[in-house]
Amino acid sequence: MKKSLILTAIIVFASYAFSKSAMAHAASVVAISQADSLTAYTGKYEKDFNGKTFYLEIFLKDGVLVGKQLWDNQEMALKHLDGDNFTVPGIDWSVKFLRDASGLVDQVLVMGTDYWKRVKKAE
Repeated sequence: MKKSLILTAIIVFASYAFSKSAMAHAASVVAISQADSLTAYTGKYEKDFNGKTFYLEIFLKDGVLVGKQLWDNQEMALKHLDGDNFTVPGIDWSVKFLRDASGLVDQVLVMGTDYWKRVKKAE
């Protein structure tokens, strides 16, 4: 009886330790794959406003997707909602990345009205 209790305790402890290690590994894999998936959005985008071209750069900073207005260098973090949908916290701008027929991001729609065309993928 004592041996079976000790054996059961060892099995329970080993199962717990293994599952905790497996969960930590899975969490790190998710973090890596999430960062990899965010790179699909990075690059330089342009928009023409009244005959003048403006540029927006999307890049990763500390694992967070950031938009930078190149005309004034203002940076805004993007919060992921779902799929290709993001928002800019604090000012609640909607940011939706649009894909071409092959599934690659080629535009970003900001505030539901401003289309920015991708001109350069991040290197």
